[in-house]
Amino acid sequence: MQFSREIALLKLLADDNRQLMASRVLARELDFQQLLDFLERHELSQYFAHKLDALQLGKLFPAGFRERLRWQGEAQAQQRTALASALRELHSVFAAAGVEIVLTKGLYLADQYWGGVANRFTWDIDVLVKARDVDRAVQSLQQCGYRSVHTRPFAAALVRRFSHAMEFTRLGTAVDLHWIFRPRPGHRVDYNAVWERCGYWQFDGLQYRVLSPQDTLLMLLLGIAQDVERAQPNYRKLWDIYLLLGSEVVADWDAFFHLAGQQGVDRLAIAMLSFTCHALDCQSAFPALDRALQQHSGRTHCSAQQLQKLLERPPKHPANRLFIAGLQPVSAAYYLAWWTLTAPMRYLVWR
Repeated sequence: MQFSREIALLKLLADDNRQLMASRVLARELDFQQLLDFLERHELSQYFAHKLDALQLGKLFPAGFRERLRWQGEAQAQQRTALASALRELHSVFAAAGVEIVLTKGLYLADQYWGGVANRFTWDIDVLVKARDVDRAVQSLQQCGYRSVHTRPFAAALVRRFSHAMEFTRLGTAVDLHWIFRPRPGHRVDYNAVWERCGYWQFDGLQYRVLSPQDTLLMLLLGIAQDVERAQPNYRKLWDIYLLLGSEVVADWDAFFHLAGQQGVDRLAIAMLSFTCHALDCQSAFPALDRALQQHSGRTHCSAQQLQKLLERPPKHPANRLFIAGLQPVSAAYYLAWWTLTAPMRYLVWR
């Protein structure tokens, strides 16, 4: 299993298993440089450092290891301060323009599931707006100094047609403006229902609308599917899902899969949950989900061997794309034709 030791340590920390974690470190079972490389590459350093501090285990690690975590934490703290300030400003700007927004991922996800906004690597602000409000949202961002990164000719039009979000930046602060989760043929996500299911989050004295836990999970799974398709899985995104599952955000998996089926993404959701559980070796941690996945396994044919290959293939391997194509609500041939025809447009806007 790829990164099995590193993942095992993360799970011990998530479970607050201080004794076993300490015994692993004291037994010299760890390659500290390899662990640090993994944490940095997959943007998990802040979480690891937070849990070490909470369990008072930091002194068991080499000084250089701790210093590297501290340096990364300080850099992320500066970014987080800038994001929090920008979020407060955007709350006012969008409200003045009459544009409703829903926060997704980022600071909200960190606060709700990672134990605090300081514990999850976050580099941008993700907001979802209604499709009819995209133009006004873009104007609002531009009026307060944000500029689209899509500066190539016709890029904005291509983004609207073939992507799910536009990225804007201002003085190092990035905003991802979403109007859908992912653009894929046959996907039928009911965004009116998504908005109706939204909840609210209090942060920095203000109230923000946020996705429901179930819609948050679905959005993350669709994002993982795109990473798997590119053969570039990111363990921070997988850890997002792990922490959501640990919070029991889905009480009825049959109902979750039924709703996903109505939206044309049930097979994809089942496969990506199976992939996440395999990559993190956490099937036993979520018995209700494991039972549900076994009941639905015939719909995706995700064997352990198949899932391991998805993890091990080099970036952009065509076999991963074929696998994802076979999970779509349209035929694999139709999906691959769509992907091929739209690839040049997506390349032009870096999506």
